Amino acid sequence: MTIEDLKQIQFAFIVARGRSGTTLLRTMLNANKHTISPFESKVIVHVKQRYQDQQKWDKKVVLQFIEDIYEDVKFKSFWAIDKEFLTDRILSFPLEQLNLNLLMKIVFLSFPTEFEKEKIMLLVDKNPPYAVFLDDLHSIFPEAKYIHLVRDYRDNIQSIKKTNPIKNISVLAHGWLNDNLKIEKFKAKYPQKFHTLKYEDLVSDPVTGLKGICEHLGITFQDEMISFQSKLRSEIDNNTNIQKEHKAFLKYHGNLSKPVNTESINKWKKYLSDDEVAQIEYICEEYGKKYGYLPTISHAKGSFLKSKLGYYRYEFNAFVMIFYYNLPFWFRHMIRTITRFLYSKFGYTTVYNRLDYSIVNEDKE
Repeated sequence: MTIEDLKQIQFAFIVARGRSGTTLLRTMLNANKHTISPFESKVIVHVKQRYQDQQKWDKKVVLQFIEDIYEDVKFKSFWAIDKEFLTDRILSFPLEQLNLNLLMKIVFLSFPTEFEKEKIMLLVDKNPPYAVFLDDLHSIFPEAKYIHLVRDYRDNIQSIKKTNPIKNISVLAHGWLNDNLKIEKFKAKYPQKFHTLKYEDLVSDPVTGLKGICEHLGITFQDEMISFQSKLRSEIDNNTNIQKEHKAFLKYHGNLSKPVNTESINKWKKYLSDDEVAQIEYICEEYGKKYGYLPTISHAKGSFLKSKLGYYRYEFNAFVMIFYYNLPFWFRHMIRTITRFLYSKFGYTTVYNRLDYSIVNEDKE
């Protein structure tokens, strides 16, 4: 593969509030013979601050770049890319022609996907926090396209409550609302780059939904994108090199092992109380109507004060994440070293890293 070959490969991002079906869609796209879509990892924003403006790439810089990407917890734990293989692959290119865009393409191409591949035409990345990093992604990949996946806010919130350390209904409601509003704001600037799809439509008619996405992304729909479960299950059962990573991952995304279905639509009716629904709808009702998600409880039953407190807490959490990834790399390395020590010695985590550590350390349970 040459530098020119790399430049021809398209990048795409799945953007949405977490627990909106992004993992399902990522897996469907990864099953396409011309696409690679690795597990969720913030590796791109992890290295952006340090390397986006890097003008001269030589062996020393490349080796440091490789060390740095392995500092990302999910990249190191789930992508299972052999470091020596990746190093040799990057060094095989003319280093003076590299930039962060091309280097990330090489990294993504090295992901050992379980599906059969032919000529790779598309690389797909998904990570829910990307809702607050869209301008950063665009600055690295100005040619990229986007899939905006939207899910009923009530189902989204009841799903998040099962795994997220944050349980406050107003915070989660503002998470759904404001993540989507940030995506809508970016979408308004680049409407031609976006394809928007509701989760409910994807699982109700996956063939139609995927054909629309494939047309937008410039790839051909393949039946394997619907029937990926048997291949995924077989690889997990038979390949000991990926068993730990995949099994831990499937604990949080268990429906991936089942045929695509509509079982998760309207589950909120079983798990959310009337008071919770009233507060959620108070916050999300107006934007929800844009996608046909109609309220069921009087708007007046929500609490203005709870809504405001939830909004400010959401904004604070978003600020912390943005601030962290804009810190100097050496400072973030120090923070990561301290948090790893606190977790390994005392099992201590924060709301910002609890989910990462719980997923990547399933083998300790």
